[in-house]
Order: sequence, then C-alpha cells, then structure tokens
Amino acid sequence: VSALVTALCVLINYLAPESAFGLLMALVVSALVINWAMISLAHMKFRKAKQQQGVTTRFPALLYPLGN
Repeated sequence: VSALVTALCVLINYLAPESAFGLLMALVVSALVINWAMISLAHMKFRKAKQQQGVTTRFPALLYPLGN
C-alpha cells in the first residue's frame, strides 16, 4: 500500500510539479477533516446509546453535543 501511495506521489510530482505540494497538502487536510468528522459521529452515537441505557459518563464532554 505504501509503495502505491509513493508511486502516486511521484506521478503527481512528475505531471504537475508546480502544484504537487498544494495538491498533496489538500489531500492531507481533507483526510484529517474526514477523520475528525468520523470520530465526532462515533462519539455522538456512543453517548446517545449510553444515555438510552441510563449510564452516566464519568468524564462528561464540555458543551456536548455542540462542542463535540
């Protein structure tokens, strides 16, 4: 998998050297935002399931769910 990613990066750098860094940084930022959104969604579903079970959390999240 890492060899394929490296080959893709080399190909992008070969085809568009002036914009390769910007494209790769945009990809990294997009992956980070998607990762954060998935963690937030999982946290909200976890909290909802625990509330339905009547379990109170020992470490409450500040401003939940708006400050997730």
